[in-house]
Amino acid sequence: MYKEWERCFVLHCRSFGDTSLIVDLFSKNQGKISVLAKGAKKPRSKYFGIFTPFKEVKITLSGRSDLKTVNEVDIHYHSSASLDSKSTYSYLYINELLSKVLPKSIPNLDLFNLYQSFVEKFNSSSFDEVNLRHFELDLLDELGFGINFDISPENQNLEDNQIRFIFVPEQGFKATQLDSGFTPKELKQIKLRKLRNINKNALKELTQSAILSCLDGKQILSGAVFGRLKN
Repeated sequence: MYKEWERCFVLHCRSFGDTSLIVDLFSKNQGKISVLAKGAKKPRSKYFGIFTPFKEVKITLSGRSDLKTVNEVDIHYHSSASLDSKSTYSYLYINELLSKVLPKSIPNLDLFNLYQSFVEKFNSSSFDEVNLRHFELDLLDELGFGINFDISPENQNLEDNQIRFIFVPEQGFKATQLDSGFTPKELKQIKLRKLRNINKNALKELTQSAILSCLDGKQILSGAVFGRLKN
């Protein structure tokens, strides 16, 4: 019998009864799905230790309901990241963000590839906050909430790098007399994803302000990413 293997990244797990898990996955062919891993909490289970956040797994599924059951796991395929505390925090944040913004059962290959690339960068090097900001900006683009970095026509005559612009959700960038914000040159650099020389705190505040505006009132609970905006 033909087995249709599904490549997935584990976003989140929660207990189901005493021995099983409901696992939220970001799959290559089905988008965000939730599956039942029966007995996965038992130490002798073939699924034990497989479904932990940040892992990439290859599975087959059975059942006709929205909550399908894990049938098999390719134990030679699954992989996980070697994480320190800072990168673990970033993964938790990204996974929760994807859980909140991804619609169920709608494939998005471009976004899957974007997430895979993000994971590979974190696996191959130490934590880099610029990679996180880069991912946030690309994620917003893929979801249709991308930031417009072009200065509005009424401000074209202000394209002087002594003038700064602040981001206003759903309105774009507005000129400000404050010391905060970005110069026109910096806006062009961010648009091109040249982020190394951009103030890290200002860039973080920008991406998270844009993300908050597209969450439709949903809260991100993993850590203090949003609570540390003033740091």
